[in-house]
Amino acid sequence: MAKATIRKRLKRLENNRRFLDWFVQSRFYESFTAVELDIFARDGKLPDPLSDRPSRLDRLDRKVLLKLWEEDERSLGGEVTKS
Repeated sequence: MAKATIRKRLKRLENNRRFLDWFVQSRFYESFTAVELDIFARDGKLPDPLSDRPSRLDRLDRKVLLKLWEEDERSLGGEVTKS
């Protein structure tokens, strides 16, 4: 019984880490302009200086962000376990 509880807790922590990683990365790319994103995709060069512009993700609540993350996970073949 304790092993199942530990596994469930570890899965929740792993999902939370994956969500936070997704959010930080998505927010970072969302803050790029179209030109900056094109240069990054083409040349692999980040804007200098890095942008501190807001992202559209900044205006969304956690529930909506989780839904977006889950959609991305499904489309990329990831597994999201509800807790």
